[in-house]
Amino acid sequence: MRGDHDIQERLRALWQGVLDEPGEIRADSDFFRLGGHSMNGARLMARVCVEFDADLPLELIFREPVFGRFVARVRDLLQDRTAGADGHATATGATEAPLTAQQRALMAVEQLFGTSPANTVTVAVELGLRPDPAVLTAALQSVVDRHPALRTVFPGGAAADRQTVRPPGDLRVAVEIADVSGRDVRREVIRGHLVPFDLVTGPLVRGRLLLRGTDAPILVLHLHHLIADGTSVAIVSADLAAAYGAPPAGPGAGAGSYLDYAVRQAARETELRRASAGYWRTVVRDLVTDPARALVPLSPLSARFVRGAVRLGADEAAALRGWARGHGATDFAVAVAAAAAAVHRHTGARTVGLGTLLENRSDPAFRRSVGAFATSSLFAVAIGDTTTPGDLVTAVAAQVDTLRQWADLPLELLVEAHAADLDVTPSDLVDLVITIEHEAAPAGTGLPMRQIADRARTLLPGVPGRLRNLVVRPLRGGELELVAEYADDPAESEWVSGLLGEIEAGLARFTRYPDRPVAAPWTAGRAG
Repeated sequence: MRGDHDIQERLRALWQGVLDEPGEIRADSDFFRLGGHSMNGARLMARVCVEFDADLPLELIFREPVFGRFVARVRDLLQDRTAGADGHATATGATEAPLTAQQRALMAVEQLFGTSPANTVTVAVELGLRPDPAVLTAALQSVVDRHPALRTVFPGGAAADRQTVRPPGDLRVAVEIADVSGRDVRREVIRGHLVPFDLVTGPLVRGRLLLRGTDAPILVLHLHHLIADGTSVAIVSADLAAAYGAPPAGPGAGAGSYLDYAVRQAARETELRRASAGYWRTVVRDLVTDPARALVPLSPLSARFVRGAVRLGADEAAALRGWARGHGATDFAVAVAAAAAAVHRHTGARTVGLGTLLENRSDPAFRRSVGAFATSSLFAVAIGDTTTPGDLVTAVAAQVDTLRQWADLPLELLVEAHAADLDVTPSDLVDLVITIEHEAAPAGTGLPMRQIADRARTLLPGVPGRLRNLVVRPLRGGELELVAEYADDPAESEWVSGLLGEIEAGLARFTRYPDRPVAAPWTAGRAG
């Protein structure tokens, strides 16, 4: 390690590199009083980690924003960085555990709506062959026996505070066969979606095979959200396709169950709240104190939702991805940056709040585990007069890494106290929710599947609420689609349509004019 003075000067240079107007960096200089905010704080910590080849906590700048104390803490961490374990979870074989924070939120919905489909996750896939019902049922049973989450029950029902995993073979699943020839398939999918689950007895997964004469059959899987998230659907679909006609592989060495995750989260919750407090306090402040965010209209309360979409062709998407790779950014990071730029151009907001869902499977023990892992989080995207597309996607990519530090807990738990201090609610911080959705249907397996696209109208009835979602969908042909889902309301439709136009123009502009500020004017609809 180099001398203490060298560490201080290297850190001083990094501070100056991320602050727009750093001035003189003295021992008593405060990062945030020099113009720092949540995004360039995350960017600073990413650069510190690279500079010193060390895995330092990204919240450090929010805990120690005064330069002298920041330098001292970095020095201490660099001296201690060889100590400690890798922090990965291990499989414990637990069969009972408390509810996770995600499940507690879902249980609140159960208590609010009673026996309802509000927490049912449904996916429909078109099959490449007409399956043998007995073989299909056996394949689904083997998948249920493989994944402990699919054998989970809640003995207390909607009032449960604990969950229990039943032994393999104890919960028997069935695949209902229905001939729907000449009938509305959408109506049949809804019919299955509306059948409630019994939390006490289980199972909380079921299948329905819809036969359509000479047309390809459709398999519909229904899972309760308490035991599965979007990634879980992809895992279950892949395992089911592989298990058709042959038993699936075992869970794999070191694989953790959702109950292992629940035990770990309960042990870490207090520390995560404490460690993240500085970061989230700054995020809430940045969003609440931006007066232009008041120009973002509130999504109307509705139970009817419609969709609109923009699509980038394969060549255009390939060019965008090539440019993004140079900034260390993914499709999702680029879409977040474009959405933030669009909200900024629409309203003048300098800090844009974009809600999202994090997959929350960075621990290798959970990468192929089924469960309600996904957690809500929030991007606070700062945009200045000189911010370029490259600046924006680089900052968003760095912020993704920051958010993953707190992925074990939902956004509401992380920000509720800080939001209350400023007399707002967590939902007041979100201008738009943006997520990424990969096709759940695997190809080239024992049971060929193709996920049924549902873009023109929502497949399932909505739960009354306020909703303004943007879903990023990478398509198999290399295209990139962005689908907005929003309340069926004329004013909302006009606002979201304008936003989609700005996003489409922004994506084209990112590759055509990567060094021009995103706030600069361009021809409506496309980059000029």
